[in-house]
Order: sequence, then C-alpha cells, then structure tokens
Amino acid sequence: MVDTVTLTHASGPADDNVHITSAAGAGGDDGFEIRLTAGAGGPDDAQSTGGSVYLTAGNGGDEGGGVEIVSGNGPGGGGYYEVRSGDCTDTGNGGSIQYAAGHGGTNSGNGGDIVFIAGNASDAGNGGEVSITSGNGGANSGNGAGITLTAGNARANNDDGGNITLTPGANDGSGVSGHILLVGLENFADDAAAATGGVPVNGLYRTGSDVKIRTV
Repeated sequence: MVDTVTLTHASGPADDNVHITSAAGAGGDDGFEIRLTAGAGGPDDAQSTGGSVYLTAGNGGDEGGGVEIVSGNGPGGGGYYEVRSGDCTDTGNGGSIQYAAGHGGTNSGNGGDIVFIAGNASDAGNGGEVSITSGNGGANSGNGAGITLTAGNARANNDDGGNITLTPGANDGSGVSGHILLVGLENFADDAAAATGGVPVNGLYRTGSDVKIRTV
C-alpha cells in the first residue's frame, strides 16, 4: 500500500475547486489520514514562534464561503472531531480556543450564531451531552477557572438586551422531565453570613431549601 495524498485542481467552471484526498484503505485496512502541520519555530531562538495553520474560506459578492469539518460515518460509531490548543511546556499559559461568529453588516443584518448541538439517539440509546468544564487550578497554587455566560447588550434605539435561558428537557409518557440542578450551593442563614463565607454580591446561596441571592 502507498500512503498517498493527492492535491488536485478540478477543471471547469462548474467545479473550480481544489481537492485534498487521501487514499482509501484496501480490504480491511483503515483509510489514510490527512494531516496539516505547520513548521516548528527555529531552535536557535527561544522566542521563536511555531507556524500557524489557517483554514480560510473565500469572500463573496453575496455570501462568503463556508468551512465545514465533518467526521466520517461508520456502522460501529461515527468518527470524532477534536479541537485542542497547545500546552505550555515551561512557563506561561496554555493556548486558548476561540469560536467567534461574524458580525452583521455595516448597514443591517444580524450577527452570526454559534450553535453547539449534541447528537440525537436514533432508535434506542441516550442523546449526546454538551459539557462545558473550566480548568482546575495548579497543583501547587492557583484558582480554578470560572465559566461565564453573557448575553449581548442592546446598543441603540431602546432595544432589549439578550436573555440567558436554561430549559430542561421535556418528558415522554410516564418519564420524568429534566431538571435544573444547582449542585454545591452553600447553606447560610442570611446575606451577612453568606458574605463572611465568601459568597459575592449577586451570588447564590441557600437557607435550607430556600434559594437566595446575596444583595448586600
């Protein structure tokens, strides 16, 4: 078997594209991978930066082109899609991952959406979860990172700010509807005790089964 990757430019106005295609597996063999790898920084300069990999769709007179990354289907399970930023190997921060939707037009138009949708079960099985987990503090020192959900502000014309909505799943038949869980909510008698216990203003706590918001 030859581990080949083919880069071709299709001819003709109807299919004026560039295709990168790896060879299919033969018999029971796996298909070959396609890897896009940028170059390492120069070893003689400790401040050098490794090269970047860009996937950029073209601009259009009407709509810009899309970038679509789709993992493969299979009878034993679909392929995975992983986005991972780099680790710091000495002193410094790990790399960030940013998903940024496009802005609306300068004259009119809505900003683009960012949508994370887990897969549905087909016949039997559970739907996929969406999990957002921030990083832990360092082994010797450092705080755990927070998770911030911020809706958009209105900027003109007495318009409304965006909402943050938490909607649990509906039940079917004799099943139980989903719930919104507040795990680890600390118990304090009042705002003063909550403040002493480290709950910030606008933070949630509970007094027994009563959920409260610290206001002072």
